[in-house]
Amino acid sequence: MAQRFLVVGIDIGTKYSGYAYSFKSDFKDNPLRITANNWVEEGAENDYQKVPTTILLKPSGEFDSFGFEAENKYANT
Repeated sequence: MAQRFLVVGIDIGTKYSGYAYSFKSDFKDNPLRITANNWVEEGAENDYQKVPTTILLKPSGEFDSFGFEAENKYANT
């Protein structure tokens, strides 16, 4: 089984959060090849590399949603 090495950067900010990653094999070919997540807000035309640092929990304390989805659910309750 081949090993794949991965470097991940996580930015948990007070207002927005995001992440990016790069595989070692990609870095060897092109050190600038970094993949960042693109979050999509429901109903929006744009996608974002960062989302609001918002976590919505269920009444039981379990995780419900994160980011735009959490903010939209909270606003619509």
